[in-house]
Amino acid sequence: MKRRDFLASAAMALAARSMHGLTGEAAGAGAQGKADHLLRIEPCTLEIGHGVTVKTVAFNGQVPGPLLRLREGVPVTIDVTNATENPDITHWHGLAIDSYNDGAMEEGSPMIGPGRTQRYHFAPKPAGTRWYHTHAGAFDNLALGTYSGQFGFLLIEGKDQPAPYDMEVNLAIHHWEPGFVPMVETMREMSANVPQTTGSDVGYKYATINSHMLGAGEPLRVKHGQRVLMRLLNASATENVVLALPGHSFKIIAMDGNPVPTPKSVEVLSLAVAERVDAIVEMNQPGVWVLGSTLEKSRKMGLASLSSMRGTRASRYGRIPGRRSGITASLR
Repeated sequence: MKRRDFLASAAMALAARSMHGLTGEAAGAGAQGKADHLLRIEPCTLEIGHGVTVKTVAFNGQVPGPLLRLREGVPVTIDVTNATENPDITHWHGLAIDSYNDGAMEEGSPMIGPGRTQRYHFAPKPAGTRWYHTHAGAFDNLALGTYSGQFGFLLIEGKDQPAPYDMEVNLAIHHWEPGFVPMVETMREMSANVPQTTGSDVGYKYATINSHMLGAGEPLRVKHGQRVLMRLLNASATENVVLALPGHSFKIIAMDGNPVPTPKSVEVLSLAVAERVDAIVEMNQPGVWVLGSTLEKSRKMGLASLSSMRGTRASRYGRIPGRRSGITASLR
């Protein structure tokens, strides 16, 4: 390609992107009147365990943020107010929408200044389990970005029902109290930094499912034979997780919100950062059960969830080895 043709093509691409940005901005500001949903980014204090509290930033003072249940293709208006001292932005993860409303600065979405409100207006698609979260960079401040509690479930309902179920529950995993820790020597040796530095990584003190550690919060109560639709989200900033519910299997029907061609049952779930899994769990083993990490270190941090019923007896499968208390499911 000649230099003249290259410059002409680049100019046309830039103009097209500018026009797209203007179109997106008009779409974002075009919805008039009262918003369908209101979100407020604000500081809050959470009691995640008995005597354990964390200070963070969240949507509407809760973790996860408010459940947003939208209909596929039906336009919606969401106002997000930033009540913190730092610029922020809200990303609608997994949606096919214009760059202005997408909520990612690198895609052309505007940041929300302190004390300002940003109106998002879009027709959500495709259907499935999506989520919303901050898309602001934390850099070396581990109190910001995805280290905080700024995340929530975004369910886009379509025409098709993926699978029959009796109960639905949304479970978001998050790690708390991050701090820099030394990197292992092999990682340091592979570093491209010159001169060589000591390097650092991020470690955590606590972990929760939704807003509670193992042994805290309200249990999930189920009945024998119920088919429970579990929507699981790994909302951790850096940590992958491995989960199990002893005595039961997960029939995976969707991954990252998209239906799988052939649903398959597994005994252990592995979720990478930002990954989602929709699974049907048939509660057919009487007893008390712990849904939690298969790793002892993670369980000691609190990564497990409990559900119980009156009049049940504990099963020999009811506890993941290595931890006595927990979030369990008990059946009658």
